[in-house]
Amino acid sequence: MKIEELFNPVIPGLGHVEVSRERPLPAHLRDLLEADDRQRFWLAPERWPRDVMGMVFLARAVQLLGQTLFPNEWHGFEPSVDLSLAPLPILPELAPASEGRKARKLVDRRWVIDHSLWRQLREKREQTLSSIAGSRKRLVVVRERLIEAFLSGELPYAVRNDNRGDFSDTLPAHWWNTELTDARFYWCRINIRNPISHAVGGDGFQFIYIAQRDLTTLIDKLGHPAPKEKNTLDDVHKLEGYLRAAIKASPNKRTLDFKKDIQPWMRANAPSITDRMYRDTRKSILDVQTE
Repeated sequence: MKIEELFNPVIPGLGHVEVSRERPLPAHLRDLLEADDRQRFWLAPERWPRDVMGMVFLARAVQLLGQTLFPNEWHGFEPSVDLSLAPLPILPELAPASEGRKARKLVDRRWVIDHSLWRQLREKREQTLSSIAGSRKRLVVVRERLIEAFLSGELPYAVRNDNRGDFSDTLPAHWWNTELTDARFYWCRINIRNPISHAVGGDGFQFIYIAQRDLTTLIDKLGHPAPKEKNTLDDVHKLEGYLRAAIKASPNKRTLDFKKDIQPWMRANAPSITDRMYRDTRKSILDVQTE
């Protein structure tokens, strides 16, 4: 499949974006397009279900919130970034099977490990992670703000019945009280018969929608942000610096005591950081330390 078939040049907030020899798609996005259906979904907004009956599809809400929280930094590509992407280990034998197979080559009818190829793959992964670092941080902030709004009831949500075309009643806010929210943002679907799971699609999955009036209220509020929303990205940078310094000072103590060490520091220096954002940031730093 050609990139032109996967990437619609209409990006929310950007308008028409030409994909041509003069203005090609960034390299890391070309890599992402080859990865899975999730990236193709997020980079093809013209294929999303329409907004009707005063309801807005969750994917468009993500874009609108990103534009509101980061008016000068949000590019529209952020939701296509893989938050689970991590550095590759030094040896291919230590990598997951799906990654390790990339370093094999056929010699005398046998598959053998090519360590030179693995070094190239590791370097390419490092370049990709570096190029999407800012996008990942912005996406984490946007997702977390949406989850907070769902949990608090500030942003009621429903699903579209694909057989009838109507919308369900408001669904429970506590369904967002889980660490398994990544699946919800894969194709912006949920299975109301089994709402908390790793699954992203299949029988019973329906598109998530938000009432336009509720989304507008949230957007208007964030358009004049309180210090918490305004400074969230700065607080993420502070947290990264604190964790790197703490780990470097005590390399053998890789697990910091959250209640004793982390919470007091966050309250005093990075009040907008949530527990979920702390866990995501800590994981990304430890992945790099392992590297």
